[in-house]
Amino acid sequence: MWEEAAASNAAAWKASLERAQRKSLGPDDHNYHALLWLEYANLELGRYAEARRALALIEKDAAESKSTRARSHLAMMRAAYLVETRQWDSDAARLSVATDDLPQKCLALFVEGSRSLERKDRAAAEKALVDLQGVAKANAQGPHSSTGMSYMMHRSSGADAVMAKELEAKILFSKGEVDRALALAREAASAEDSLNFEFGPPVVVKPAHELLGEMLLEAKRADDARKEFEAALSKTPARSLTVLGLARSAAQSGDASAARRAYAELSRIWSHADPSLPERREIAARDALAAAGR
Repeated sequence: MWEEAAASNAAAWKASLERAQRKSLGPDDHNYHALLWLEYANLELGRYAEARRALALIEKDAAESKSTRARSHLAMMRAAYLVETRQWDSDAARLSVATDDLPQKCLALFVEGSRSLERKDRAAAEKALVDLQGVAKANAQGPHSSTGMSYMMHRSSGADAVMAKELEAKILFSKGEVDRALALAREAASAEDSLNFEFGPPVVVKPAHELLGEMLLEAKRADDARKEFEAALSKTPARSLTVLGLARSAAQSGDASAARRAYAELSRIWSHADPSLPERREIAARDALAAAGR
């Protein structure tokens, strides 16, 4: 229900702005939960330009308030934007977010490591991994207080460990150590499965089954990849990059019927996506093949 989610959270965000104006409140009284959801829904809908506008709103508020709340949401929204759009050289990628005092520090390190790999800077990615592993370990051993920042850090520590495994797997894959990378990615997926389920944009910003599926697809193991995308969709129905992976794995494995169904689902999700989305051409080509087949 991405369309409904986008509309509902746009209304909630607007209402919070109106309330803040009526009561002469500052930016920290804005509804950042709604803004995060609004960005994420638009990312899933392929409306990257709309998502970027939402990210600009939290950038502005974080610059004004400098609060942990605003900066935490900026870190989450920047991470989601980069992972979903894969625009690793965009202005959003160059955006600086201070996260040393935030539970999202590991999230930021995962994104920076992933960006470094996309830019062919493996040394920077490995440094990010060492930092991520160190912070994740410290968070896991931290105080278990039920209130305050220490609780938030402890609650996110499971996700931090998953992202550390994911980044290490991505680095190994980039080195051509495919078997080791896949084994570690499977560990990450198993660890993610053990976490408590939470509704909302994923705490593990790159769902582990989705990442494993993409690796398997690149390794030409389409049948195995398809199982991972199906496992991911059992938790996150209609997540667009997972549906795209399912479509590609079905096509690569020669299951034309399953590929058509998955591409049709993605076409429905992205029916009002940005025209510049590269994958829209892929969907159009599949639609044309399906029409020719009929």
